[in-house]
Amino acid sequence: MQKNPLSFWFGWFALVPAGFFTGLWLLFSMGEVRGGDLSGILHLIPALLIIVLVVAAWKWPRTGGIALLLAGTVILAYLLTSIQNPESRLPGALLTGGPFLLSGVLFLLAGMSKSPVLVRE
Repeated sequence: MQKNPLSFWFGWFALVPAGFFTGLWLLFSMGEVRGGDLSGILHLIPALLIIVLVVAAWKWPRTGGIALLLAGTVILAYLLTSIQNPESRLPGALLTGGPFLLSGVLFLLAGMSKSPVLVRE
């Protein structure tokens, strides 16, 4: 069975928002730890969460894509309801939940396009 090139590219493009998100949180945690605040290590939790979800999505694109979509939806809903300042609700929620949602959609598309395409001759 020939591999679908669309599935390949969707899978690789799904790593971009996940990598950006993980890099951003690693930067935050290292900056706070370097500044003397050891509570910056807690910033590693979201980075580890997305790494675990992305590894699962890479292995099982459909299931992992759904898991990333659910995680992004939960994070987005939580932040939209918990942030007190109305001006920073949407940008803060999208910056935190958006990479989960975008990676989830791309992994889901990769999983859907993995099935063989039927060609009539």
